[in-house]
Amino acid sequence: MIIIKYLFVAIPFILLTSKVEACSCVGPDKFINSISEFTAEVEVLSIDSLLMMRGNRSYKYPVTILLVQKVIKGKAKSDTLFLMKDSGFECFHSVPYREKGQRYILSGNFEENQVISSSDTLTKPIFYLDLCLENILILRDKKVIGNVTKNRKTKVLKRQRSISHINKKLSYHYYNRRIKQDDIEKLMQKMSLQKFYRILLRNDIYNKELVVQ
Repeated sequence: MIIIKYLFVAIPFILLTSKVEACSCVGPDKFINSISEFTAEVEVLSIDSLLMMRGNRSYKYPVTILLVQKVIKGKAKSDTLFLMKDSGFECFHSVPYREKGQRYILSGNFEENQVISSSDTLTKPIFYLDLCLENILILRDKKVIGNVTKNRKTKVLKRQRSISHINKKLSYHYYNRRIKQDDIEKLMQKMSLQKFYRILLRNDIYNKELVVQ
């Protein structure tokens, strides 16, 4: 009965994405190669849940509500984004920090979903971050933290796989030292926002006219 209960919890989340078969993947390991339909500077406003329709049934899904501060690519459907939060097994992922005021540069896609409010059923664009892409950059102290043009974590993982051929126990401890978020950040690039936008301009990505006031 416990197994069946967990299956009923998992199925709605699996159905939430059309890329179920692509959950296990290796995508571009740099942000510059992971630009999707919509890219923007955002700030965390709050954490909530939305009641969504899936077929004839409704399910509650956790979301991070984000304020769009500056559009980099695409068009803002609203100044507020509803970012779907993963539970660890879906084909999308969420941001590492969800505290109010935390800022990011995110690149993802929208999917129209029926959301039930207290008085009506509305169609809202829900924002997704593809699990297979390197689509999250942290904004802190006017600096960008992330794998913009390099990804040192990829080298660490290759080294870990090499060690595993020699000693699996050693490999396990070596890898687990680096999976904490603070340790992951130590491997990431850090650069000023100005330098980051110069990189986007060189790659014809940044549209300076699309700015949300």
